[in-house]
Amino acid sequence: MDSILDYQQLYCPPPDIVRKNDFQGFIVRLVLEGVDMKFEPSRADFETVLLNVFDVFVKAVSMVPRVETKSTVEGARSKATLRPVIADNHIVAMKESVKEVVDREFIP
Repeated sequence: MDSILDYQQLYCPPPDIVRKNDFQGFIVRLVLEGVDMKFEPSRADFETVLLNVFDVFVKAVSMVPRVETKSTVEGARSKATLRPVIADNHIVAMKESVKEVVDREFIP
C-alpha cells in the first residue's frame, strides 16, 4: 500500500479496475456470552478502526522532516516538518466511501 488512496481503494475499488475482487469482505466472530450472542468486534469498533487509519496516514505524513532540516547546517537546528496539503473534504469523502462499504458488508 503506497498511499491513502490505495487504502481507500482496497475497500472501494474504482469500477474500471480489473482486479476488483481483492477485497474479500470482513471477518467477525460470533461469540456466546451466557444466553446472549454477539459479534466481535462490534460494528462501531470495526468502523472506528477502519476510519481512524485515514487519520493515522495524515499524521504520519505530517511527521516527516523537511529536506532542508537534513541537508543544511542551519536546517539541522530546525525541527520543521512537512505540512501536507490534504483537503479535509477529500478525507471526509474517502471515509464516507469506506463507511458505506462497512454499512453494506457488515450485516449484523
